[in-house]
Amino acid sequence: MSSNIVPLQKKGTNSGSSDTNEETRSAEPESFSGQLGELRRLIVEPEYRKLSSLEEVVGSVKEKLDDLPTTLGDALPSAITRSSQKDNKLVSATRPVVEKSIFDSVQRNPSVLAEALFPVFGPAIRKSISEALGTMVESLNKTMEHSLSPKGIGWRIEALRTGKSFAEVVLLKTLLFRVEQVFMIHSSNGVLLQHVESDLVKSKDPEMISGMLTAIQDFVQDSFTTEESGEKASLGSLRFSDFVVWIERSPDLIIAAAIRGNPPLSLREVFEETTEQLQHQYQNELDNFSGDTSIFEGARPVLLECLRYQVGDNEKKKKSKLFSPFGLLSSVLVVALLVAGFFYVRDWWQWKNYLSRLRSEPGIVVAEQERGWFTHSIAGLRDPQTQNPDELLAEFGFGKEDVVSNWREYQDLSPQFILERAKKVLNPPANVKLAMFEDVLVADGDSSAVQWFNESRKFAPAIGGVRDFALGFDTLKRFIESSTVRFRCGTLEYLPESQATLENSLPAIEQLIASGKVSGTNQVITIIGHYSKDGSDQVNSRLSAQRSEKVRNDILSKSPKLVQFAGNLVSESADDKSECAVSLKVKSQ
Repeated sequence: MSSNIVPLQKKGTNSGSSDTNEETRSAEPESFSGQLGELRRLIVEPEYRKLSSLEEVVGSVKEKLDDLPTTLGDALPSAITRSSQKDNKLVSATRPVVEKSIFDSVQRNPSVLAEALFPVFGPAIRKSISEALGTMVESLNKTMEHSLSPKGIGWRIEALRTGKSFAEVVLLKTLLFRVEQVFMIHSSNGVLLQHVESDLVKSKDPEMISGMLTAIQDFVQDSFTTEESGEKASLGSLRFSDFVVWIERSPDLIIAAAIRGNPPLSLREVFEETTEQLQHQYQNELDNFSGDTSIFEGARPVLLECLRYQVGDNEKKKKSKLFSPFGLLSSVLVVALLVAGFFYVRDWWQWKNYLSRLRSEPGIVVAEQERGWFTHSIAGLRDPQTQNPDELLAEFGFGKEDVVSNWREYQDLSPQFILERAKKVLNPPANVKLAMFEDVLVADGDSSAVQWFNESRKFAPAIGGVRDFALGFDTLKRFIESSTVRFRCGTLEYLPESQATLENSLPAIEQLIASGKVSGTNQVITIIGHYSKDGSDQVNSRLSAQRSEKVRNDILSKSPKLVQFAGNLVSESADDKSECAVSLKVKSQ
């Protein structure tokens, strides 16, 4: 279908017009070439040219945006300077942002601001503390010097009479000099630029004083300038009774200081340096001064540094040594030493007695101790059965916070502590008494103690200081003699319970014979056979003898330890007609 399109020809076109549009067509897209391209060009050419213009505008704006940081960086400082000179609108506008930024910075990381301000705050704080301490020491020294002396009493009377404070009277009487007021005056027109005064001075009209000084200065210059030298005379100082006014000049400034007393010449150097500093600092403001004194507010801290004073003895008079500062200070030191000595000796005596008590206390071993100025320390060993050393502190005037104690537990092998431990471990019945014989724990009681002994015997070796555990002689004797071995009548057969009775008596028999050998006594156990009333006496007598011999043989067969002591077991027959049994009897030989 596109092949049937007939090319369009413009009427009135010539070679000149085609040459004119050649450059435009060359810049057009390739899709505009040919007849179809010509048609497209006629349709979209206006929009295409608008897009091309818009692209040029965007490119220009982009170039300007790229150059914006440099342009803004060059223009911003001068703009801020002009705005601050014009008014405070920029300050008011940026204040909330700056305050919020500082607040957020401090909340996020306070150390940043602290490190930044440290070089400023550190010297300022040290200087403030130094000045405060110096003032306090000086005030204390003067108060001590004059409060109790006759002259001080006179000054107190004067303070009551005049209505002034005692400190003010002392200052006036002992003052060598004090700079009470400092004036900063423009030398050309005599305008008072700044004025500072001491806290004890109430100036009524600084402007009038400034004008008077200027008038006097002009009078001196007009009256005493010599024609030969051509130099203008200047006023250096004025004296009024106990006041002196020192005047320092620079090309544009006059610094005048009203001083009470007799200032040293070295003080002039302070005013000279102040005058030079202010002249240099406010050179432009002084040259272009138009009557606004607020621009010199920054000079106040410099002028305040000139408000100095010095106190001392204005009168050469003998002072009582008793009430002199040195005497009072010496007295205070002596009293302090006496008080400190008293507490030191008392503490030493209490500590010595406390150590003596601990060393004499059984179950406590003091390994090391140290007496300090405020706290003492002690360490050692302590048996749990003894009294707690910390409970003895109050007895000697110490609190638990005064002594650092380090006690380690140990087992004291003294008999009294071994017995206390044995009572806790073995828990003997009320009728049993424990005793120590060398390293053997001995239990004494009635025959019922044997059963407890047999049950507790296995725990005894766990007690520190106990090598062996044994029953006492009386207990063993009572237990053995209470043991009765019963038989069936007319036979040599044990009753059921007799076998257990015989076995329970064996340990007691062994201990009794062994303890006798240790103590040097011979313990003999007689085994006595008995018979009942039934049957003939001849048969029963023979049966009782056989029963006693049977029990003796069974004892030797069940206890190998007793074989070597077989002679300590004796059997015999009794003539009584009591029961079918065998009894035991203990005899010491």
